[in-house]
This record gives sequence, C-alpha cells and structure tokens, in this order.
Amino acid sequence: MEETKRFNAYTDFLHDKDFVLWILTGDDKLDRYWKKFLEEHPACTELFNRAVQHSANIKLNEAHLSDEEYESLRRRIHTSLNAIRKRRRRSRLVWWGTAVGVLLIGTLLYFMRSVEEEPLPIEEEPVAVLTETLDAKDIRFVHGESVLSFPGDIRLQMRRDGSAVVLRADDEEWIEKVEGERNELLVPYGKRSKVRLEDGTEVWLNSGSSLKFPARFTGKTREVTLAGEMYIEVAKDSLRPFIVHTDCFDIHVRGTKFDISAYEEEEVPYCVLIEGSVVVRPRWGTEMKLEESEKVVYRRQQLIKQKVQPSKYVCWKDGYLELDDTRLTDVLRQLERYYNLSFEYKNKAHLNGKKASGKIYLSENMGNVLSAISILYSVDFSFSNQDESP
Repeated sequence: MEETKRFNAYTDFLHDKDFVLWILTGDDKLDRYWKKFLEEHPACTELFNRAVQHSANIKLNEAHLSDEEYESLRRRIHTSLNAIRKRRRRSRLVWWGTAVGVLLIGTLLYFMRSVEEEPLPIEEEPVAVLTETLDAKDIRFVHGESVLSFPGDIRLQMRRDGSAVVLRADDEEWIEKVEGERNELLVPYGKRSKVRLEDGTEVWLNSGSSLKFPARFTGKTREVTLAGEMYIEVAKDSLRPFIVHTDCFDIHVRGTKFDISAYEEEEVPYCVLIEGSVVVRPRWGTEMKLEESEKVVYRRQQLIKQKVQPSKYVCWKDGYLELDDTRLTDVLRQLERYYNLSFEYKNKAHLNGKKASGKIYLSENMGNVLSAISILYSVDFSFSNQDESP
C-alpha cells in the first residue's frame, strides 16, 4: 500500500485501489490500515464517510447471495485484480487505477457465475472479444418534407399549436413549425431521446429506435408506431384510448406506464407493464390483458405472460442496466446499441456460458464500462479500429 495518500474530495477515495478493495472484500489488513489512516488524518474523516455512504448506495445486495456465493465473489475479485496486473501491459482497455476505481464510481458489475453454477478456474483463459466502434449517426426528426439532424441526444416537445421544441444537450432551444400530420423521430445506435407528445404523454426512446406520431391527436384515438424500444408514460384520457403499433402486436391503453421492446432483429418482442393495465392485441392469436408487474412476450405467434421485476426493464432510461441471471451475450448486445459498437466473439460458446446479476452503470466513458466487465468476467476486449478505441 502507498505510504502517502492525498484526498481532497470523497471521489478521491473511490479512485483509490486500497479503498475499493476494502469496500468489496472487508479485508482485515485493509480495515486496520484505514483505521490508522483516519487516526492520523482526522480532517479526512468526513470525506471518507461520504465515500463509504456512496459505496453503500451501489454496493452488492448481499442478501441475494449465499455464503458460498459471496465467498466465491470475494475470491473472484482478488483473482481478477491479480490477473489484471499481469495483463495490463497488453490490454488497451484494462488498467489498474481506472478499472478498479470504476468498480465503485458507476460501472460495477457485481457478480458473475457460470450456467452450471460452478466456480470458474482461478487462472481461466480470458475470452477474446473483438470490438469495433461504428460510425456515429445523427438523430433525425422528419416532418413532412423536412428533415432536421442532431449529432447529440435531444428532448423533443410537441405543442398544441403544431410547433415542435427541440432541447439539445446544451439546453439550446430549436423551435420548428411542424407541417403535416405525421412525424418520425429516428434515434440511431449510440443515442437516446425523450419526446413529450401534444397530449402530455412522455416517451423515452432507446438506441436504435424510431417513433412515428402526429403533430396533434385529432381523432377518437391517439396512435403511434414504434420500432425498437421505448418506455412510455401515457397521459390519461378516458375518451381517447392510446394505441402503440408494432410489427407483432398493438398495445391499447388509456393512461399507464410500460416498456416495449420490438427491435426488428430481436426474436422475442415484449411488453412490461409498470403501472395501470393494458391490452395486448397480436397480429395473430388471442388478445391478452396485462396487470402491474407483468410481462408478455410474443413467441411463435402466441402471447406468453409472466410476473417480473419491472425495474430491470426500464432502468436503461436512467443510465444503468439491472441484471438477474442475464446472459453476458445479452448484456453485450445491449451495450452494442447503447455505445454503437459491434462485438465479435472468438469463443462464443464459452461466452454463452456466463451469466450476471447486479447492475452496470452506463458511464459516458465506454472504456470504463468495458474495463469493469473485463475484470469480473475474464474477458479481453480489443479494438479492430484502434484509432477510435477509448
């Protein structure tokens, strides 16, 4: 451990490898070290306690792990960090200080185990993942014959007078008079947007999604068309039902909150209800009513319903992923969309055998996220286009 440390902010503790390791493992030697440190530097006590509190807010929920699982996690952290030291010279993404600091600063993936629930070998050969950063595309707002392009995330607000207000990341307003009844917002991979429709309905569009909607809802129904994923809070209107059209099914509501994922490349589109009730009407088959905390998937022209924890399906809009025995390949597919990447697996069979539980906080720094995954999953990321790697 370092003899001299300087801490001017609580985040300095979160970047300190000894502090991070102490939080994650409760190591007795480190416990004595930090007690002595605080005795010698009482002015740091407030910052230290704040860092501990911040860590607790995102710390592993140990109640979900058995003693054996927790001990396995503890061993894995020690083993992973030792392996990182050995590999750091040949990896552009994994470096000790940043990667370990990332564990508590917002990108920690807490726990991983194989499908067979067997601990992975201590010196397991890392799975190689070739990563490519794809060309960035603009968000496009299409109305009538006009097309507006925006390089960064935006918020779009439709007004009752037919105008559209666009708020960009720098909070600069762009007011556009919308001509024509049909509009479309196209959000490419690597970007996200929020839309407030004319009736007060709010929509969060995920990466790789598009939404078609009118400037004003003038008929007996309020109808939009989705490709991709959105979380939506529908404004209540007992006289005009709200209908979301997708390629596989329609959602009929009057006022509620739910998430829909209907990407063209996904084999199993789904809807998860957060609040209220909805009716799902497939292109083929019998319609189904959903209650709160229920999920319906559309598989082989049938609707299948189950109880779920809704938060893990909507947390993406708040900048993190909540995982529950989620396959690593599924996690990487979400990261492909979020960061506009393409992953090529050199040992996909091995990768498919890994699952994860916990949270990934989606940092603006893509390298931090991949570093955290690399530490706890024993995955080596390399970039095909090195000049564009983080």
